[in-house]
Amino acid sequence: MILMSPPSVGTNPYTISVSRLILRPKFLYTQHTLHTSIMIHNRFSPAITLFMALLLFYACAHEELCPPPSTQDCIVATMNAPAATKTAMGEAEDGTSAVGILWTAEDKIGVFDASSSSQKCYMKTSDSGNKADAIFAVTGATAFSSPTYAYYPYSADNDGRSITSLAGNLPQEQNMDSGKLYGDYKYGISEGSSAQGHKFVFSHLFSMARIEIDASNTPLAGQKLSSLTITVTRGSEKVNIAGDFTFSAISGEWKQGDNLHNSISLKWTDGPVLSAETLTCYASLFPTIAPGDVFTIEAVAGGYRAVFTATSRIRFNREYIYTFPVTLSKYESLKLYDPSGKEIDYESLLPAITDFSFNVNNNTGKILNNQLVWNSSSHAGQFNSITSLAADIKDNEITLTIPYLYDFKLKPSFSANSNCVVTVNGVQQTSGVSEVDFSKPVTYKVTNTASKYSRDYTVRITNTGLPVVVIEHDRGAGDFSPVKKGGFLGIGAKTVNQFVDFMIRGKDTDWVESDKISVYHPDGTLDVDHALCGVRLRGNTSQEYPKKPFAVKLKSKASVLGMAAHKRWVLLANWLDHSMIRNTVAFDVAQAVEAAWRNSGGVIGDGIPWNVHGQNVELVVDGHHVGNYLLCEQIKIDGNRLDIQEPYDIEKPGADDYMQYGHLLEIDATYDEASKFKTSKGVPFMFKDEVSSAILNSVKSRIQDIETNLYKGTDAGFAAAYENLDINSVIDQMLIWELTMNREYGDPKSVYMFMDGAGKLCAGPVWDFDRGTFQNQEKATELCDNSGPEGSSGRLYRIKPDGEWMYWRTQWESDSQSYIWYRQLAKDATFVKTVQARWAVIKPYLEMIPDHIRYYGETQAVSYAFDSAMWPVSKADVRKYKSDFNDWSGDELLGANGNFQEVTDNFVSVYQERLAGMDALITSGRFTK
Repeated sequence: MILMSPPSVGTNPYTISVSRLILRPKFLYTQHTLHTSIMIHNRFSPAITLFMALLLFYACAHEELCPPPSTQDCIVATMNAPAATKTAMGEAEDGTSAVGILWTAEDKIGVFDASSSSQKCYMKTSDSGNKADAIFAVTGATAFSSPTYAYYPYSADNDGRSITSLAGNLPQEQNMDSGKLYGDYKYGISEGSSAQGHKFVFSHLFSMARIEIDASNTPLAGQKLSSLTITVTRGSEKVNIAGDFTFSAISGEWKQGDNLHNSISLKWTDGPVLSAETLTCYASLFPTIAPGDVFTIEAVAGGYRAVFTATSRIRFNREYIYTFPVTLSKYESLKLYDPSGKEIDYESLLPAITDFSFNVNNNTGKILNNQLVWNSSSHAGQFNSITSLAADIKDNEITLTIPYLYDFKLKPSFSANSNCVVTVNGVQQTSGVSEVDFSKPVTYKVTNTASKYSRDYTVRITNTGLPVVVIEHDRGAGDFSPVKKGGFLGIGAKTVNQFVDFMIRGKDTDWVESDKISVYHPDGTLDVDHALCGVRLRGNTSQEYPKKPFAVKLKSKASVLGMAAHKRWVLLANWLDHSMIRNTVAFDVAQAVEAAWRNSGGVIGDGIPWNVHGQNVELVVDGHHVGNYLLCEQIKIDGNRLDIQEPYDIEKPGADDYMQYGHLLEIDATYDEASKFKTSKGVPFMFKDEVSSAILNSVKSRIQDIETNLYKGTDAGFAAAYENLDINSVIDQMLIWELTMNREYGDPKSVYMFMDGAGKLCAGPVWDFDRGTFQNQEKATELCDNSGPEGSSGRLYRIKPDGEWMYWRTQWESDSQSYIWYRQLAKDATFVKTVQARWAVIKPYLEMIPDHIRYYGETQAVSYAFDSAMWPVSKADVRKYKSDFNDWSGDELLGANGNFQEVTDNFVSVYQERLAGMDALITSGRFTK
């Protein structure tokens, strides 16, 4: 048998016909195995060559087989498809090559009939040379009419032996000059017959080693290979991988015999030269190797001897091919000996970079002199001083991720072995002096001037793949004095505008115009270049958390990261959002709903006309990298935002006719704006722009009329309410809140509505989804306190079952303020029918959101690894800042050690379950308990 190289695209070379038996080896399944480099092929079949130069390309697998005189007496043997290899030693990447085995002239198989007691020899017919399909015919006897079992290779020594105890030998020493594969034992089972003969499936008894030898940068390079030996031990014990054995041609079960060896030696009389190309050879071995077993590998060429050890990382199984990448220069345990047996001082001959880093002083303004870390004892962040960032060196790869990096022109500091010269593109490099552009991978060549050996390193210096926002405060402008909040009579109050160890302006301070903001694309190109602006704290509860949110007001309107031009922008900290993307995904949901009604051609009517856009970024503030933030549009009345009439300006008062202005209203229990009112049911409305008392009273009167009509509970009352309340946008807002599981419209908080002059009261835009949304109920329940009665602030009303509306779970059953008017709206048949009609159009758009989540899972995984370490959200961490917090999302218990895949998988699952739950509620008409 011989080995076949990978076929060209479109061929299927892995069927073998064996003289009226069809032999088809079973698939081999990929596994990992060693500590330093060995791979695995998914499948292999009956014959093998030992060098890549001798591999035979299959070109005739689909040719018609040449039948022997009587096809009814023949056996057709078929090889199965191969699989890619995987390393068993070390951490080399999966290979892409595959091997198959060809039947060759004079191959013989032993065949038994159904009685299992009578054996005959079948030989490959000379139909078409070496093939993946081969036909075998009986030799010197009458063929079996119903052959049932078979094995390869046939041996006359097994004549008369029981089918369940056939003898074999996997030789310890194997002569490689002939190109023969030793020890490739198989057993075959009949699969019935065809026009060509009896079909057989053949399975392999043992494992196969694929050994890839690379002797470059060692004295063995250029020498003829004379031997290669693999020895396996387990502690002080030997692990036998060759020798005598017995096996069953029925089940393939095998047992070791008495004459056993824990090594295999491949020998060459006039071997191949170890050149710059990798040399590949193959050998069968017993599948007895377990994780932790130690390989000792010895190669001898031109009298030079190389020895190293590696540790098995996986368990070997039969029908697998394990690739051993023997790149000698990569093994730290490598020892070299000259022809006289004297050990060579190999370290002095090696070209190697031993460390690679970026010194802060050599890269001023590019590498920050501090690093944010979380103090788990104080539950607070702190900035630790650093002087350099060190890259990882592994094999020929040098890698470092600098999350905030935007200027890729850096001066690395490095060390190399003695007698080594380091160059980039032929230019000699000086440590700490030579500047290199790392925006793309860079090849560093190291040459040992004494040995002339050289080695290439690929250097990859990356950021997280997100845009980078850089803020520079003008410390001489504006008010940075402490802002206290909480406590009693000043005792225990918190300074909310201290960010770790530096001050930022409070949310109510006057705007300045002398701060600067720059925005860089991931590749380092500029989007916003040192734009003048003002920056201050923002948020209500969120300003009290350790990771601070920011409001930004540009001096002049500007487009940012492709978003429409405006002055006002927001940097959301999302500290309570362990996934970092809840707001991002929620805004995608809102835009999907908007796209649905816009694309419906008027079928379901207009909904919320504008929703917030944003982009997750890395944020640097005054030379401190502070993590992943969502840079997004602030909700404002503007032609590029919420496009309604201009708001009333208290500083430039005009007419007191509310119909001449646009009114952006926030429903929020915080109730902290200057112009505000509450309805008779206690719903707290606030104007986002201060208005005159006349306008306030006019708007209040219209909204009160809506509420009064709704609570009449009659068809006429609902109809009258809808004269002034836009039912479509109100429904779209509810669907977004419910799908995202955002119960803040139950408090209520951060709920926006607007009136365009005399137009209807409309819902939207939506805002604030970082806390308690997209909830894994089981894990959130683990985090919630179980003390206190149902409905208490720390308890079960914060858990959101997929099969219920959130507005069913008010804090108190009699609380009409909770969920604004939605509990009342759900009683109206017109409202219910309109929800169902809109849902039918909107739902297909919402079904695409999981793809968004998966995309963010891929593009923000690196950022998550940094941000989750800087800003963890364990129960103890969060309770430090809000002692009664219970709005858990559940994924706070996931994603340990930077495992963002676990977080986003949960996100997708939670979203899909909630979508299905809402679909069932809506289509069944269940809107009230």
